[in-house]
Amino acid sequence: MSGDGKKSSAPDYHPPVMALVAALSYNFFGVTGFTISLPTSKHYGDSLGGSLEAAGLIVGLYPLLSSISQVIFIPVLSPKSGITMKTVFIVCSCLQITGWLIYATAPATTGLSAVFLARGLCGIASGQLGPYYIARAYNHDPVQRKAKMMMFSRTVSFGYAAGPFFGLILESALKNSPFVWLNGDTSPGFLMMLLFSVEIVLQLAFFTEPPYVESPSEVKPSQPTYAEVVVEGERKPLVTGDMSTKISPYSAGGFESETEESDPVWKNKFCCCSNWVARLVLCFVLLFLSTCNRSIWEVVTVYFGEEEWGWGVEYNAAYLGSMNLVAALISVWGVKDIFKTRKMAMEATFIMGFISAIFFLAHKSGFLGISAPVVYGVGSLIVQSSAIIGMGAILDEVASMGRINPKYSQVALSLNSVVYMLGRSYGSIVAPYLSIPYILNGELYATYTFITNTVGIVLVYLVLDMIPLE
Repeated sequence: MSGDGKKSSAPDYHPPVMALVAALSYNFFGVTGFTISLPTSKHYGDSLGGSLEAAGLIVGLYPLLSSISQVIFIPVLSPKSGITMKTVFIVCSCLQITGWLIYATAPATTGLSAVFLARGLCGIASGQLGPYYIARAYNHDPVQRKAKMMMFSRTVSFGYAAGPFFGLILESALKNSPFVWLNGDTSPGFLMMLLFSVEIVLQLAFFTEPPYVESPSEVKPSQPTYAEVVVEGERKPLVTGDMSTKISPYSAGGFESETEESDPVWKNKFCCCSNWVARLVLCFVLLFLSTCNRSIWEVVTVYFGEEEWGWGVEYNAAYLGSMNLVAALISVWGVKDIFKTRKMAMEATFIMGFISAIFFLAHKSGFLGISAPVVYGVGSLIVQSSAIIGMGAILDEVASMGRINPKYSQVALSLNSVVYMLGRSYGSIVAPYLSIPYILNGELYATYTFITNTVGIVLVYLVLDMIPLE
C-alpha cells in the first residue's frame, strides 16, 4: 500500500521508525518553542518598550493560537479533505521558520508588535500533529497505539523541559556577543529556525503517509453495533465488546483504563447523553484549572525571580528548566501504583495545588524563616507534579468516555487538547496581573491559587459523582 492516504485493509501496517521520529520530533520542537522564550520573555518585552503585560502576551499568544489550530486540524486532516499529513507537516514547519525569523529580527523591524505576530504565527503552526499521525498509523493496533501515545506524551514533556535549558545555553553563550542582532533575546528565534529546518529534512527524507486503515471490529457477534441500537424510537450509545481488553490510545501519566470489573460505567450498556456531555464539560473545567495554575506559576516565577529576588535570565532559565524536567520525569515514571483510579488522581491534583498555595502564603508570614526561592521552589515543584498527574488522569477519563460514545470520541479528544492550550494561554496572560509590584511576594498569586484549587477539590469530591454515566 503506497502512502496515498486512501483506505487500506492491510491490518499489519506499521510505519517505519524514522517516520515516527519525524512525526514526534515536530511536537518536541513545537513545545520547546513554547518554553524557550519563558526565561527571556520579560527581558525581551522590556527591551522593546513593553508594559507589564508584555511578557504574559509573549508567552500566552503561542498556546492561544495553538488551541485554534487544533480546531482547524480536525477538518484539514480528515480523510475527506484530500490533504496529506506530509503536506501539513511541511507547511507548518515553514510557518514556524517564518515566525521565528520575525521573532529574531523584531528589534530591527517593528519591535514588540513583531514579537507578538511571530508568537501567534508559531502558535498557529504548533498544533499537536503527533496524535493524529499515531491514531491513523496504528488505528488497527490498540496496544501499539497506546504505547506510541505514551511515547508522544513523554516526548512533549521533555520538550517543555528542553526549552528553558536551550534558553540558558544561549543566554550564557551570547551574553557578550559582539553582534547587536544576536543576543540572548533574539537567539531563540535563530535556533528554532534551525531546528525546524532539520524537521523539514526529516519529513522529506523519512516521512511516509499512513494509510486509512479500517479499525477491526471489537463487537462480540451476539451484540448489536452502535448504529443498530434503537430503544423506544431513539438511537442510544452502546458500549460494545469486552471493555477489559480496550486500551485508551490517549493514556498519559501512567494511568491505566479501568476494566469492566473495576469500573461500574462499563457494566451499564446505555448512558444518558446529557450526563455524558456534563461529565465531559466538568473534565474540561478541571483540566483548564490545573493547566492554568501551571502556566501562571511559570510566568510569575520569571517576574518574581527578576523583580523580587534579583535573579538573572540564566538563573530563571535553570530554575524553570529543572522544574519542567522534574515534571517530565514524573510523566515517565507514572503514578498508577499510587493512584488506582482516575478520580483519586484528580483529587490529588487539586489537594497538591492547595498545599502549594499554603507554601506561597507561608513566605509572607515568615513561616520558619525559609527564603522565598526555597518556599516557592517547593511549592512550584508541587504545582508541576499536580499538573502532570491531573493532565494524565483527565486525558484518560476523556478517552474512556470516547469509548462509551465512539461517534464523538475524536471530537472529545481534540477538544481536550484545545482546553489544555487555552488553559496554558490564559494562565500566561493573567499571570502578570497576579505579580504586580505592589503585591508583596506573591500574596495575590497565592490567594488565586488557593481559590482555584479549592474550587477543583469541590468539583471532584462533590460534583463528579453526581454525574454518573449510567
